[in-house]
Amino acid sequence: MNIGLSDKIRALAQAKYVNPAIIAGKEQFSIRVRDLLRDLSAEGFPGGHTPQICSALRTSRFLRENGLEIEEVVGPPSKMSPTVVVRYRVTSP
Repeated sequence: MNIGLSDKIRALAQAKYVNPAIIAGKEQFSIRVRDLLRDLSAEGFPGGHTPQICSALRTSRFLRENGLEIEEVVGPPSKMSPTVVVRYRVTSP
């Protein structure tokens, strides 16, 4: 797994989903892997990295850096699909 790509995934997720949710004062929000795939593709991110995206959204580093906890991961049993939705709870502003 390429560390640079995971960092890019986390940075885009933070900029497009986490920060706006926190600024809006939301206590809970979700990130759909399909939406993040679309956003990454628009930025020239290579395709075929769905499992890496799913993993990056659930790392302890991502959660800690953004003051989040995972409430639920919805999707197929593998939890490695574009249909996965990760639901977060904001633990610190």
